[in-house]
Amino acid sequence: MAYLSMEQYQLDKILFIPCNIPNNGKVDISDSSHRINMIQFSIKDEPRFELDLREIKRGGVSYTIDTISEIEQEYKDDALFLIMGYDEVKSFEKWKDYQKIYEKAFLIGFWRGLIILKKMSIIT
Repeated sequence: MAYLSMEQYQLDKILFIPCNIPNNGKVDISDSSHRINMIQFSIKDEPRFELDLREIKRGGVSYTIDTISEIEQEYKDDALFLIMGYDEVKSFEKWKDYQKIYEKAFLIGFWRGLIILKKMSIIT
């Protein structure tokens, strides 16, 4: 997903951001240090991929809108893209402040092909 997104949308960098505590009520069976190690191993050979620990460091429940808002302040002149799997796409409109996420970032969802979501529309 990351390589395809980078190529398709000419992205300069992709941040991999493990959540601290999921807000969807699902119990995360892997410890945050284990998830961090998996990401580090997966991205070690690609300099355009970066591990971002802001949600772990922030602590508490992780909400995408909080993270997107922080990133937006750091990358003021750049378009933001949120890359996710189809399972997240299906439940996206249940997320906290999902409308604000649509305003702040382009959404890229993967499932049997590429789906782009922006401002409540789906393009396949």
